[in-house]
Amino acid sequence: MPKHKKFLSGYYIQFLLYFLLLILHSAILPCDKFKDFSLPPKDESDKDKSFLEFKTKFMQAVQKKDAEFLKSITDKDIKFSFGEESGKKRFLESWELDKNPKNSNIWSSLENSFKLGFSKDKDGFSAPYLFNHFPEEYDVFSYSLISGTNVNVRAEASIKSKVVTKLSHKIVFLDRDSNENEAEGSKDECIWQKVCLANGETGFVCDQYLRSPVDYRAIFTKKNNKWTMVVFIAGD
Repeated sequence: MPKHKKFLSGYYIQFLLYFLLLILHSAILPCDKFKDFSLPPKDESDKDKSFLEFKTKFMQAVQKKDAEFLKSITDKDIKFSFGEESGKKRFLESWELDKNPKNSNIWSSLENSFKLGFSKDKDGFSAPYLFNHFPEEYDVFSYSLISGTNVNVRAEASIKSKVVTKLSHKIVFLDRDSNENEAEGSKDECIWQKVCLANGETGFVCDQYLRSPVDYRAIFTKKNNKWTMVVFIAGD
């Protein structure tokens, strides 16, 4: 056989083997690959001086668990449910701010929303920032955001398990079928969530570092020259 034909034959065999390896690698990946996307926190509250001052006072009130301040800035028609319930009175009752304000879960929910930044739009501001900026191509019920920097992704659902990678503000896919079992069986303080990474690999992340785009968010508008919270709701 002529040398050039031997060369071409060897080249095609190498190419074929490489192609088959790619197919095999794709076939054994635990998850489908998806577009890699980062969404670091961003705060646009400085675009309005009056809102920046309001936000500063509000965050201080959250730290102090100041129920009176919260009541004073809550709109009388606040939306907090996708059902028929609405209004300030029912909102305060639903978060037990009328009876046991210091132990209400609302303070941690507000803090977790605020620390991820505020987004400005034509009607006012909302928090967290990702609520208005989560890419439309990702289903909001299937994908979540790693809400920290250098968050450990572990091989198994255990704090003692090997760290396979670290992620910062990356979008991940939630393997919900596995998560039900892992959440029930975990003995750590974390509720472990199995996630799929953009490269098709999997790992486990402590749920406190995952933020759904339809988790609690607050929306603020200015009424009668005063900033008020008109929405505090989760879901879609």
